Amino acid sequence: MAFFEEWGSPAHFPNTGDGKKWHYDKGDSVNGLVNIDWLLQRRLRMTQAYGAGANCGTSRYSTMTGRYPSRSAMSRKENTGETISWAKISNTKVQDVVDVVDGEDCTVYNLAQVLKEAGYRTGAVGKWHLARTESQFDYDTFIDENMIPCGFETAEAIYTVP
Repeated sequence: MAFFEEWGSPAHFPNTGDGKKWHYDKGDSVNGLVNIDWLLQRRLRMTQAYGAGANCGTSRYSTMTGRYPSRSAMSRKENTGETISWAKISNTKVQDVVDVVDGEDCTVYNLAQVLKEAGYRTGAVGKWHLARTESQFDYDTFIDENMIPCGFETAEAIYTVP
């Protein structure tokens, strides 16, 4: 677990002065990126990334479950009986849908559950499509009813997206 031992304040990336974005590359070193240095020294190199869905919710769903957004239990329920040209991908959330075969997106088929079962502590931080306004959202109830059943032991700084 050495990777997690040295987290500190965010790094400050150098300003190249030419308007171009600086990128982290082999041989570079920036104070505060010891974890990136650790991965780089072990020859990890990430050169491409792909989004499974065009929206943030669908991409978040894919990251958490390893499934295409079209395979979400919500999408499959909404599209039952539809012809392929009329099928749509819903604003995907990680939640179980009981009347869909293999619909345990929350309680079984997600990264938090897998890590928790392997003995890791799990948590969620940040953006989560919850409600249109702050007044529609009860933070504690949401955490208890939606995050903890999905394998997250804790959730901090979860916020609504108007």
